[in-house]
Amino acid sequence: MHPEFNFSVFGSTYTVQAYDVFSILAIISAAALAPFLLRRAGLRPGKGLAFTILLLVIFIAGARLLNYAVNPLQYGNLMQVWSLHFTGFSLYGGVIAAGLALPVLVFLFRCNLWKTADALTLPAGISFVLARVGCFLNGCCAGKVTNSALGVVFPAAERETELLGKLVWLIGDPAAVRVWPTQIFEAGLAVAGLVLILPLSRRLRLAEGSAALLYAVWFTAARWAVLPLRSLPYDSLVTGVLYPVLYGTIILTCAVILYVRSREQSCRRRGRPREVYFEKYGIQ
Repeated sequence: MHPEFNFSVFGSTYTVQAYDVFSILAIISAAALAPFLLRRAGLRPGKGLAFTILLLVIFIAGARLLNYAVNPLQYGNLMQVWSLHFTGFSLYGGVIAAGLALPVLVFLFRCNLWKTADALTLPAGISFVLARVGCFLNGCCAGKVTNSALGVVFPAAERETELLGKLVWLIGDPAAVRVWPTQIFEAGLAVAGLVLILPLSRRLRLAEGSAALLYAVWFTAARWAVLPLRSLPYDSLVTGVLYPVLYGTIILTCAVILYVRSREQSCRRRGRPREVYFEKYGIQ
């Protein structure tokens, strides 16, 4: 872990937080890459950049609002909901807000919904990975205590257990306390999804939007799999009920849309009218 970066400029030494650096890199990568890919959806670079910035603002606002909803005690006098600090975010609040806003923005910018969703998949995945690398270097958002060889001792865990070690002799050596590096698990699974799904969807010539839908299913399933290993400051109702229900709903919804779109494309390839297909399967 490397929570801080130190560098010198003209003899003066400066210190920056690794988490802040990688959070900014995550935003910059999305703002730089998304407009280029959005040309496939019919947006010129200028409009693509405006589209991306609006979506980022909506995402950040949604992430902060959900975090406030599931963990209001964090906000007290320490931080306000509108704080500009890179803290107090719940990823799926941003995902839901951006997902609901996407059709509206597509309508306003007059571009193709499914091509837009596919174009945003790679920038979104890269941004998430960069943010999680920042979490790992900072030692935050770690998992639960474990005896596994995969466990890692984070700086935050050392400081917390040092105090406990003075009070409870059974704690043992604070430096030996290991936790699951869930940041690396999530980042690795996010990268694996990009590597597997994006090339496969192009090779199989899947329907537009399939890459985004498949990645949403993969990514959400990965987050759900890692959830039991995460150490979250939320009520058990949030981690035991709200998040599983949310993840399951997203996976099911994306899977149904993916199925309908794939069947519709198959119908078109066979030369059958769309209306005939919908009538056969009772879709209005």
